[in-house]
Amino acid sequence: MLADSLLPLLSTLISATFALLLAVQFAWRRKPYQLIWAFSLAFYAIGVFAEYQARRAGWSGPLYRAFYLFGGLYVAAYLGMGTVFLLCPPRLARTLLLWLVLASCYGALRALSAPLDLSLLPANGEPGGVRIMPQDVRVVAIVLNTFGTVALIGGALASAHGYWRGHGPARRIWSNLLIAAGALVAASGSTLLALGLPAPFSLAKLLGVALILAGFLLTLRTVAAVPRRTGTPAAALPTTSPPRGYDAPGTR
Repeated sequence: MLADSLLPLLSTLISATFALLLAVQFAWRRKPYQLIWAFSLAFYAIGVFAEYQARRAGWSGPLYRAFYLFGGLYVAAYLGMGTVFLLCPPRLARTLLLWLVLASCYGALRALSAPLDLSLLPANGEPGGVRIMPQDVRVVAIVLNTFGTVALIGGALASAHGYWRGHGPARRIWSNLLIAAGALVAASGSTLLALGLPAPFSLAKLLGVALILAGFLLTLRTVAAVPRRTGTPAAALPTTSPPRGYDAPGTR
């Protein structure tokens, strides 16, 4: 049981540390996308910590609801929302955020109040039982995860392509490719879980957040090497390709 809980414990530590780094960036630079990403990584930490506790002591109603709500509904959606705030016009980003918050509130209300048949959950605390949630909650989860995954991966790939075409720093290209790969790996774990294949889930979540963090740290090394116009610390996760006329994060 200890070996089974090691992967979600590592995922918890990495995602919590990542959330703290993003919160520090937001404290310095006050960019909305940094705050949204910080929240999304905090959601990641809560979701995998719920799995860690279930691995140790088995599932309970509160643990499963936290696992589903924060890990299944919120993580990918808010990671993608941060990318939207970086890439899209502010008015469009705020409109999408409003719809996302409304969907999140609806999902939370239903996920927290719906009766659950805990006998359908694996006795050993293994992830599973995604179909015990009401169908409308599962539909919301599919929509939010699709939106977030497409936004995050699409933004990262667009950024990598933009830097490649513009002969930008190699670290910028690799950092965005790592972010895209991490998002894809994490999403694949959730997809396999929904298809009834829980075995790769914990490893996929660990590898996914580790790859995204690696891309983030590589970005910080890139920004630190660029002369800055001010004395403020470098602070942004470039998951998107900035539009023409937009200063890349960490350089303004």
